[in-house]
Amino acid sequence: LMPSLALASGLFVARFGGEHGHATTDNPTAIYYNPAGLALGEGTQLLVDATLAHRSASFTRPPSALSPDGSGTGGSTPADGLDANAGEATLTNQAAAPFLGVRSDLGIPNLGVGAAFFVPIGGAATWDGNDAFADNATYPGAEDGIARWWAMEGAMTSMYLALGAAYRLPDLGLSLGLALNGVRTKVHTIRARNTDGTDLLLDKDGALKEGRTELNASGTDLALGLGVIYEPADDLWVGVSFQTRPGLTGDQTLEGDLRQALGTAPTNESKIELVQGLADNLKVGYRQRFGERWEARAQLEMAFWSAMKRQCVLRVADGRKCVVDEETGRTEGEHQFEANFERHWEDAFGGRAGVSYFVHDGLEMFGGAGYDASAIPAAYMDPALFDLEKYTASLGARYSLGEALDLTATFTQVIYMEQDTAGQHRPPTLQPQSNGPDAGGVYKQAISVLNIGLLAKL
Repeated sequence: LMPSLALASGLFVARFGGEHGHATTDNPTAIYYNPAGLALGEGTQLLVDATLAHRSASFTRPPSALSPDGSGTGGSTPADGLDANAGEATLTNQAAAPFLGVRSDLGIPNLGVGAAFFVPIGGAATWDGNDAFADNATYPGAEDGIARWWAMEGAMTSMYLALGAAYRLPDLGLSLGLALNGVRTKVHTIRARNTDGTDLLLDKDGALKEGRTELNASGTDLALGLGVIYEPADDLWVGVSFQTRPGLTGDQTLEGDLRQALGTAPTNESKIELVQGLADNLKVGYRQRFGERWEARAQLEMAFWSAMKRQCVLRVADGRKCVVDEETGRTEGEHQFEANFERHWEDAFGGRAGVSYFVHDGLEMFGGAGYDASAIPAAYMDPALFDLEKYTASLGARYSLGEALDLTATFTQVIYMEQDTAGQHRPPTLQPQSNGPDAGGVYKQAISVLNIGLLAKL
């Protein structure tokens, strides 16, 4: 339902701050990574940061994944239309995400307050079309590409406006922090869809079966960030932080519109609610200085994506609820929905480590490496939402432009492991509203990220 740019498990894309964005940081990005870090610095800091990403991906779908030919009952995919639903789909997209934040002690020792705007969850994607079916009168929908049954184009973003405060207890070497986040989530997607959940091109009478849906939904929620940083010795910091999901607990509900043109039926539009569960996030970090020249960092992270069991699209006027049988995806009576996307994601973990070398007071060179697991089981992966096991490698530098201005740049290459999910699609016994075409196939992806930050010490 929501095309993503996955840099960490599931939908997390927070890379602002580069190698200095972590659970023991003391710059303004601490308001997200660990609010307790707001109390570690002195004076006032303003950070303007941009994360720029280049993404390439492909999905190769075998003919064996096509919906069974039910000629005479549900429809068919003729031989000359097989390439409309099988083969390779590709995308090459660019993305950008800002971070604008400030932290200050307000002239009070051991105090830290901050405010920031950033986008730690989401992404966007536009899949390439299939030129072989350009202007094809028999199968006009095939021009939109093989991935169209899950996403032709779409975007999902959770934008955070955060306020945070922290206080350091110097006698204990302990800093405590809290951040309150207002989260605005928006979803837009266009995809192909048949009423029976198949990818068949023609109905039983030989008429065009393939339709289109467009969904726009948005909502505002609260989220909390809590953090602790302990300094057991000089130049040693250990931190733990926890970010709640948007909505604090339970599912998130977005409101909007759904436009559908299914088969030869006229276009209809309805008010809908999109119900889904996003993840809580736990980080544990370590940072230590070794003399004047070296610093080491490490972080472990757990994303609790088991909250993403499904995404339900409900018609508001009907007062329906997302009540689904866990085994079959079926629902009965008043508990009907317009569409349901079974996800059944899993909790996922990741970790990274880095080191800095301070050439002199005005120049720092750094690098890092990391690993991140996939939150999405093979049976529930599709081109709209897919995540793969991945490794990261980063290099960068911080250069002081005078005493009051630092320029930082970090380049990160995300190396994804190829995954073949053919034959592992979710059970085909789901009712049509919960079913969809078999998304089994070979998934590949590569993402390059450039992070640039300008830190002003006011």
